[in-house]
Amino acid sequence: MVIRVFDYAHRVSVVIHRWKTNMKTMLLLWMLFVGTALGQMMEFRGAWVATVQNIDWPSQPGLDSSVAQSELIDILDLMVDLNMNAVFFQVRPHGDAMYESDLEPWSSYLTGTAGEAPSPFWDPLDFFVNAAHSRGIEVHAWLNPYRGNMRSSTNDLPDDHPCVVYNEFCYPYGNYMWMDPGAAVVADQTYNVVIDITTRYDVDGIHFDDYFYPYPVDGVPFPDDETYDDYLSGGGQMGLADWRRDNVNRLMQRCYNGIKAVKPNVKFTLSPFGIYRPCEENGMPCDIVGFDPYDGLYADALWWLRSGWVDAMIPQLYWRDQPAAQSYSTLLEWWISSEVNTRGRHIYAGNALYRIDEQDWPISEIRNQIEISRSLSSQLSLGNVQFSFKVLQANTKGVTDMFRNELYNQPAVVPPMPWLP
Repeated sequence: MVIRVFDYAHRVSVVIHRWKTNMKTMLLLWMLFVGTALGQMMEFRGAWVATVQNIDWPSQPGLDSSVAQSELIDILDLMVDLNMNAVFFQVRPHGDAMYESDLEPWSSYLTGTAGEAPSPFWDPLDFFVNAAHSRGIEVHAWLNPYRGNMRSSTNDLPDDHPCVVYNEFCYPYGNYMWMDPGAAVVADQTYNVVIDITTRYDVDGIHFDDYFYPYPVDGVPFPDDETYDDYLSGGGQMGLADWRRDNVNRLMQRCYNGIKAVKPNVKFTLSPFGIYRPCEENGMPCDIVGFDPYDGLYADALWWLRSGWVDAMIPQLYWRDQPAAQSYSTLLEWWISSEVNTRGRHIYAGNALYRIDEQDWPISEIRNQIEISRSLSSQLSLGNVQFSFKVLQANTKGVTDMFRNELYNQPAVVPPMPWLP
């Protein structure tokens, strides 16, 4: 009898949760309809601005502060020209800071020397947030939670870098240094950085991309044996793979809850690898083929989405719509399905703009992908994010002209999130 009562109560709670989610989704869709009827388009139009290895900004390390500032203004002015409304600004490439921090050292990508402050002094994140907001553009601070260095040593890192402070939990792996997600001090460090940025800066969001455990190197196991043995010695019973996923899960939940406790209106967004468990239970269709981050990176993006630990999911759908093995439309339809997006969160597809240059994609592929995203707006496919911004600055193959004259020729506002205050 007790079991039956418990089961009934559980079923009722599930129904109530789904009803609340459906009501929020209906409210959002109504807001989108009203906005469109009033001539106000609602669409998330974002881009990643990568600072690691100076991909997008600054153009080189050690620029004079005025030149570096001018480059940021050029980025924002082009965004305004293209009617874009959000930017993901990489502020923590690998345990360093593109802003003034008491927790981690200045990034070498800014000044040329890790730990060295810019001269004359300025704070790029503060500068960028103020300049973007004055132009009506959201700023999401983009962090990498576990990457320690872009080379497999710590020789170039200052004494206050987390890979030096917690050197026993920072390992050479492949061509990089990687912080151990299973170490409590590593999780604390990332969490404290997230809360510090949320507290001190007027950012619109905090953002992680697809790097959790490192992309695997063939035949080379990730060297976290001691950390896992400590877990088992403390009475832990999970297998290695489940334990690794749990380490990442707990940090995602902790960051989401911590951000909301400090500033409930600040968004937490994630940009996972775009494929999830093809031909497995709860996974993608069997005709999808490719790397599975659930097993390879120990990243369970479906669990994060269903748990409500994100405000928007930005899956990296970095493939063409054909062939079917990684079809853009098939992948996107999975992410927006009601069985996957049970909480009614926003889905913004990440587009591989860089492949216009690196793999000679025609710009018509990007046009087609954005049109596919728009055709699914009633299922909460509410925008796109481009990687990376330098392609727009170069106007490769005329892609910038296409955005200006066709795709984004009218302004749009960021779609509201009814669950936020």
